[in-house]
Amino acid sequence: MRGAVWPRDDRRRAGVERRVAGIIERVRIGGDRALRALTRRLDGAGRLSIEVPASERVAGARRVAPDARAALRLAARRIAAFARRQKRSLRPFRHAEGGIVLEQRIVPIERAGVYAPGGRHPLASSVLMGALPARIAGCREVILCTPPRRDGTIAPETLAAASEAGVDRIFAVGGAQAIASMALARGRSRRSI
Repeated sequence: MRGAVWPRDDRRRAGVERRVAGIIERVRIGGDRALRALTRRLDGAGRLSIEVPASERVAGARRVAPDARAALRLAARRIAAFARRQKRSLRPFRHAEGGIVLEQRIVPIERAGVYAPGGRHPLASSVLMGALPARIAGCREVILCTPPRRDGTIAPETLAAASEAGVDRIFAVGGAQAIASMALARGRSRRSI
């Protein structure tokens, strides 16, 4: 009986892969225009700009209750402490033997992209656990993509976590289009992700 279910799962998976490939291609070709269109279609939210301006970030973070903000701050301190210990545990080394040189160098990447799911229960912890280790590792720029809510806003908890984690830029983009935009961003202008 189980074998009868697998072909359906394979067809479903193939359908998902086709849809995701289509989204990636739309983002590759259409850039920010495609991201805005996909956000309207898939998230039901329209925004003039996919980048969340500083004023919206600050106002949104202020809407988080003080006890929740304190919990985010505590979590951020603990995650950062762990990331610093983890970084110290990594050691560069160089070993030469028999004409062969083995070397491990620890070099931070220039830019890190973090994705935080949204929906009914936004995951502020994803922001902290993605952005803080990247920042502590030495990434010069940390960006965040998270889906907007139906009214086009970003969950206040996500904005507060981004503030605690020192995220540089936030984009109101979710799903496969967000991941595609971060993956394809190399060489784009500062306006793009």
